[in-house]
Amino acid sequence: MEPEDKPLLEEHHKSLSPETLYLRFFGPRGPLSPGELRRFTEVDHRCREAIVALDPTGERILGVARYEALPGIPEADFAVVVRDGYPGLGLGTHLLLRLASLARDRGLRRLRAAVLAENHMMMDVMRHLGFPLEAHLYAGTYEVSLDITEEPAGPSPCPAKPPMSLVARKSAQSA
Repeated sequence: MEPEDKPLLEEHHKSLSPETLYLRFFGPRGPLSPGELRRFTEVDHRCREAIVALDPTGERILGVARYEALPGIPEADFAVVVRDGYPGLGLGTHLLLRLASLARDRGLRRLRAAVLAENHMMMDVMRHLGFPLEAHLYAGTYEVSLDITEEPAGPSPCPAKPPMSLVARKSAQSA
């Protein structure tokens, strides 16, 4: 993700259904503010990373995965969202595996997230990644932690080739 991706990210966000936005942001959600667009696209590819999967034309974001490192500890909060119509195809899994690899290469050891209990698809993705997983349920929200110190155990749960073209602009070069 780069600063010039603001229009793509804005269009992606607008394309998400109210249900998808609720699962990602834990409540009703309007358009991204200019500050949020800046924060989500102006990442340093070290402490804050964001990668995207684009459609074959490169003109639409199909999924986004991001992390933000926590100060003073080798952990980061992460989030993944996939465009409506594309869940269940392995795109979120590929994005999260790539994000974990980038985070590990930058010295991070854990990825953490809060996930609504009703977000079964995201919980399934994390359970099948192959990383050691801790998940604790509090008041309808899972607090999840993935231990990314090693490559995922066992065979990859993903097909050999991603279902869409994954693009991690410049982050691959700076890894």
